[in-house]
Amino acid sequence: MAKIVKETDDVLFNQFGQSKEDIIFFVSMTDDDMAEELENQSVIQMTNAKLVDGFLHRYQ
Repeated sequence: MAKIVKETDDVLFNQFGQSKEDIIFFVSMTDDDMAEELENQSVIQMTNAKLVDGFLHRYQ
C-alpha cells in the first residue's frame, strides 16, 4: 500500500482539490494488539514528514 500511495501522481489528488502533501495516510487494523504500531509505521512510510509527528502524538 505504501508503494502505491507514494507512486500515485499528484494530479489525481489535485483534480479533487487535494494535495498528497496535506493528507495523512495510514493503515488501520482492528482486533489486533499491534494495531497502533501498524498505524504508526504506515503513517511514517506514506505521509509527508511534516504531518507525521502530530499523528504519532494523537493520543497524548
